[in-house]
Amino acid sequence: KSKMKQDFNAVYEPLLRQFIEEIKDVDKENLPIPFIPVFGEKYEKAEYRIAFVGWETRNNSDLSKFIQLAEEKPDEALNYFSEVLDIEDEYNLTNYGNNFGTGFWNFVMKFLALFHGINDWEEIKNQKHPDILQSFVWGNLDSIERPPEMLVQYRVNQRRRHLTQQSKLCRRSEKTYYLN
Repeated sequence: KSKMKQDFNAVYEPLLRQFIEEIKDVDKENLPIPFIPVFGEKYEKAEYRIAFVGWETRNNSDLSKFIQLAEEKPDEALNYFSEVLDIEDEYNLTNYGNNFGTGFWNFVMKFLALFHGINDWEEIKNQKHPDILQSFVWGNLDSIERPPEMLVQYRVNQRRRHLTQQSKLCRRSEKTYYLN
């Protein structure tokens, strides 16, 4: 293990144990797995150290299984999301993204291409610059999942706020229209 990996484990293993202890009596259904940052193999020696932070990883909701893994194999739990930055893994970041080029990983690859002076970002996606794909940190922010009945009410309130804002914009534009 690299020095950075050893330091990483020294910091995150106790935090993971503490987390598990503190939530032992909590109902874990619909709760996300805590996102533990992931860094590429080349990050430690990279000339530029860049971190990308996303928001909520898809299909990240099996906290009970994660806790079981953490109790049995803490090192695996600490590396739970690492396959995404392992370009040898079939589930690496170049397989994510969307057809429109607007997803989180598309943004990351476009940014890295631009930052490193590569004209075609798909060169990054097609792994023509593997060192670049292994030279950054990925983190995520997770929100606590709402129970379904709260989620419905949340969406109703969100829609109500949107409509209120739209009506205010319409009134403003009408007022502006009549003033001109």
